[in-house]
Amino acid sequence: LPSGTFSTADHALEARREVLAVPGSIFSVGSAGTDRLIRQGATPITSEDDLEDALAASGLLLGSPIASQEGGRQASDPVERALLADPMSPDSLARALAMDIVEVLRRIALLEAQGRVARYPDGRYGAGRRPDR
Repeated sequence: LPSGTFSTADHALEARREVLAVPGSIFSVGSAGTDRLIRQGATPITSEDDLEDALAASGLLLGSPIASQEGGRQASDPVERALLADPMSPDSLARALAMDIVEVLRRIALLEAQGRVARYPDGRYGAGRRPDR
């Protein structure tokens, strides 16, 4: 607090756009921002189901009825799902999924060959198209 992120979230809330926030511990200074957003009307995300429901409702979840109408596809591989949700390095991905790094690299190579994920200039992998930045 304060940051540009909160300015954006504040404007979104004022415009009655949905803002999602993951609540944190009331004892953590690092949670003050997300907890403030929730007090202001952001939707608290307390589980994977909450997140999935919110993304599906907005059409941002691949495989949701809205995304399917727009040509979205549902990722069945946990490595692909994780990378579509949040671009990351193979090491970070292996830690996040509690998987062997060699298996993660094997799956990334297969997904990259299929054009389902791409390597970004900073070494992370994510959605099939590299970001312009």
